[in-house]
Amino acid sequence: MADDELDSGWGDLLDDLAADVRRVVDRLRNLSAARLSAPPAAATSSTTGTPDHATRAVAAHSVAQVLADATARLEAASTGDPLTMHVVPILADHATGEVIAVTGNDLIAAAGRLTPGDPVGDTDARDVVSAAAAALTDVRRRL
Repeated sequence: MADDELDSGWGDLLDDLAADVRRVVDRLRNLSAARLSAPPAAATSSTTGTPDHATRAVAAHSVAQVLADATARLEAASTGDPLTMHVVPILADHATGEVIAVTGNDLIAAAGRLTPGDPVGDTDARDVVSAAAAALTDVRRRL
């Protein structure tokens, strides 16, 4: 694959991730407190295997942590600094949309500083972003 095709696919991946972040944030912001505290839909055979969670808010927090972990890996790869993981704080259920907005946009910004083939630990940037995007898509489908 030519470099421009690789870069184009990278841009598409980041655009799709940004769109999914917006969709999840909008959905979470518009869920009532009762719906946020209710269980999400069960995983199906088409989902990526993210675990079941007790509530939609817990599922959202879990994927926010996945996004934050991916961001930390990308940032360490882009700066050469040691990997430093951060724990996403557990906030009130009604704040989960904001947590996804922050962690999702941080991931997009960190990914923008790399190219898809840049090494990130034992994998590459595309794989890290793709895995985080898949987890976000899974949670969106189950909200």
